[in-house]
Amino acid sequence: MTDTQKTLHLASKAVDMCLNGTPSLALCRFNAHRARLSPWDVARIDPQLGRVHRNAELQGSRKLGMVARILRLKPPFFEQAIAKSPQIAWLFVHSHNGRYREAAVQSMIIGDEDTAAQTALLLRSNDWVPQVREAAFDRLRIRAPQLPQTALSRLAVFAVARVGIWQRGGAEALDVLRECPLWLSALEEALAEQADGPLVHVLKRLILESTLDHALNRLARSARSPFVRSAATECVLTEKVRWKSGYKRQWINKPLGISRRVPLFEERNLEIDPNVCAAVVRSGARDTSAMVRKKVADKLIRDGGKEFPEEVRLLSADSAASVRSRMEFFHRKYPSINKKD
Repeated sequence: MTDTQKTLHLASKAVDMCLNGTPSLALCRFNAHRARLSPWDVARIDPQLGRVHRNAELQGSRKLGMVARILRLKPPFFEQAIAKSPQIAWLFVHSHNGRYREAAVQSMIIGDEDTAAQTALLLRSNDWVPQVREAAFDRLRIRAPQLPQTALSRLAVFAVARVGIWQRGGAEALDVLRECPLWLSALEEALAEQADGPLVHVLKRLILESTLDHALNRLARSARSPFVRSAATECVLTEKVRWKSGYKRQWINKPLGISRRVPLFEERNLEIDPNVCAAVVRSGARDTSAMVRKKVADKLIRDGGKEFPEEVRLLSADSAASVRSRMEFFHRKYPSINKKD
């Protein structure tokens, strides 16, 4: 059984017991498992949890009859149930019923270490029901500034990559997070310490606006992800940020109507201290990832390597063929600098 299947199985049991008026062990098991989910996991299973709620209600209506179901699931009774057992809110915040989601958002306990609950609040800020969105924003504006840096760092990559492109309330929710005093520190920590997720995509989006220019040195030298180290190293060594801005049509044979799409790029210059650049060259030449070492080799080809004889020697004997081929070109371009210097 996969992690997603286990979550849905526990949720199905918990919903059924809650609707029967006995939220006990099944709810505790679901909440214990839910608290370990990442923001990406919560976003992926949110629609599936809504279907679990709907199926449980339909099965209950067949057993008890429609009148009994309406009386049992009337919103005042549901609000009383949440007041008696606040843990129900963590389950019903994913319900298919907008009234349940609204009541759950208003009553949900959001701890500093509860990433799943924080992600659920972001999801409800993009809810299709206006009342649910308003309730979510009211909670988010109060709770977000109180979150510690570690909690914000767990949400940072998900928020920039996913929340910002949501159409209903994503941009506003991301603006609320950006107003947090620890937001920039949390972003830097997330990119430096995390190894999974669309980290390079997030980094490129942020450096377009000079948000993290100050952190490029740290990310190039000590980020956990080799993809982040490679992207940051390229920015530092080229002293510019380059991004795709669109496409244009390039004709191959205009009379025959044959053309191809060619990407268009824009760039922004960076102000990099020469000492920082030298430090990145020295650390990058000894990096465990060939992607980073290739960026250093490209830098040496552009500017020469008289200041870095040890790095030239290391890269010339590199274990990666892609790095060695670059250094062979380097020695052809700069014949006065031999491998033994």
